[in-house]
Amino acid sequence: NAEVDSGVYMRAISCPSSGLCVADASYSIAGAVVYYTTNPHGGAGEWTSFAPQHGEFGSNASVETVACPSATLCVASLFGGGNNAILTTATPTVEAAMWTKTELEEPAGLANVSCASKTLCVALEGAAGNIVASTNASAETPTWATATVDKTGSLNGLTCVVGSTLCVATDGSGNIYTATEPAGGASKWTKIPIAGAGFLEGVSCPTTAF
Repeated sequence: NAEVDSGVYMRAISCPSSGLCVADASYSIAGAVVYYTTNPHGGAGEWTSFAPQHGEFGSNASVETVACPSATLCVASLFGGGNNAILTTATPTVEAAMWTKTELEEPAGLANVSCASKTLCVALEGAAGNIVASTNASAETPTWATATVDKTGSLNGLTCVVGSTLCVATDGSGNIYTATEPAGGASKWTKIPIAGAGFLEGVSCPTTAF
């Protein structure tokens, strides 16, 4: 247990290897900030904070979540300060590196990001019930497709199985959404009600069978 920074709400962390972890700093007074370490088992001094570079984000912007499928790709969500965007970088430990910023149309904010590989990444615009997916997330100018799968606007949890094309999401009404073509539009997502389930906040799938 290491207090990396005081007074900072850290809601997401991603470790593509035993030698790299990247975490977000949502609602940080420092604005849009990311933390990384190349020694996850070390103490607080092993963590470095930096602001993803891409011009000005605005004083109230924050990095809400982050996913790194490899040491050469990290995908983060940016919200607040007039932003609703996805950030990507091939050099997550280079503090001066420029991050690619892809603005999204819906001002709902990104609730979660998960990547199955360097090419397939999926994000949730939870309050809008949208799935935002890319099959070229590691490209210099990635493209993201938006599909509305939950018209109640309560998507919460998300996971994409590493090395596959399966992604699974949850909502606040006891439903599971699955897709093996997550970037193929709303018709590619299957809604599965879970009897007796209520607010499903998270989901994790280590394999396509579990």
